[in-house]
Amino acid sequence: MGRTIEILPFGLLPIFFFIGYMLWCGARDSAEKNITSKIRHGITELPHDLSWLLNQHGMEDVVFTEDGKSVVVTLDGARRWHIGDEADVRENILGNIPSASWDELDPEIVARHVITSVTLDAEQDTARIVITLPDDIVRSESYIEREVMNVGRVFARNISNGVRWLQYPQGERRLERRDGRLFVHIDRSQIAPGFLETKQVTMSERQITRNIKSRLWNRVDVRCLSMSDKTYCGEILIG
Repeated sequence: MGRTIEILPFGLLPIFFFIGYMLWCGARDSAEKNITSKIRHGITELPHDLSWLLNQHGMEDVVFTEDGKSVVVTLDGARRWHIGDEADVRENILGNIPSASWDELDPEIVARHVITSVTLDAEQDTARIVITLPDDIVRSESYIEREVMNVGRVFARNISNGVRWLQYPQGERRLERRDGRLFVHIDRSQIAPGFLETKQVTMSERQITRNIKSRLWNRVDVRCLSMSDKTYCGEILIG
């Protein structure tokens, strides 16, 4: 009996851990399905070409202007990048792209980006750059379709060396023109950065609606028409 009592706690401990882990997984999955997927805010996504361009230069302090129609980029090491004015940004940032990146970028769209201002801070060695894209590009159906295809794509980071890479879209993303109206169908699955590794999550209605708008430089309105556990269906209102 003494021998049995001595090994009993150790013998049951793995079972307790296993049961606890299964309960935790069940609670996590239930919360993801019933709560988190309905209220998730998610990462605010940038227009694809701009996001990819900035990643090549390690820029992370990127925000939309108050009207949402331009993006403000703070670049560290302005002297190292030889940034003094708008022409330098076009030559050394927009024009300094590894050839492998052109699989992700559209050279015509890159060339059409407009640098509206560059403000230098000599003491901090930073440049504050404001970038936008003309309406005729943003409102074109081909541009809208390209951005819809990239909804949900965000960067993950290797915490050991800081390297970032863009996740691939999960499931269907498509644009549909019907009866003169423009509809979007987007699989709600997303690969997002987690604490130590990436994880698959379900995007919320407000997250998808907001990021379609942000990818289109907040120049259109977006209305969610229906949403199942798997798919978001909405309409893009160009106006």
